Amino acid sequence: MEAEDVAQESFLKILKAVPRYRPTASFRTYLYTIVYRLCLDTRKKSRPSLMDTMPDRPSSSPSAVEYLVSRERGEEIRHALESLPLNQRTAIILKHDEGLNYAEIAQVMDTSKKSVEMFIRRARENLQSKLTHIK
Repeated sequence: MEAEDVAQESFLKILKAVPRYRPTASFRTYLYTIVYRLCLDTRKKSRPSLMDTMPDRPSSSPSAVEYLVSRERGEEIRHALESLPLNQRTAIILKHDEGLNYAEIAQVMDTSKKSVEMFIRRARENLQSKLTHIK
């Protein structure tokens, strides 16, 4: 429910800001910046509720064992991501899930490109140490 609220509020903010919008960056980066800041505000207001399970992704009918192994692996990855500091988790998700480059991530997170590189490097190191047993 919170995600829907953030999405709706993001679009309302964009609509209200149309007269003042100056395209100094791509619209995509502008949108992510608004969403990122609203997510931070929402997180400050209340602790997010964690999903009990990862959403199932359609596949070419895996066996029951493959399904359970995949689900367990997904939960371990989700827990490892959730255990990262917020800045590392945000940077790695924007990089790998959303496909933003370092400059765009730096703009969204209101930090330097070097900081983003450090966040991503540390996130990868932390994830690697937490997930060494996963093949």
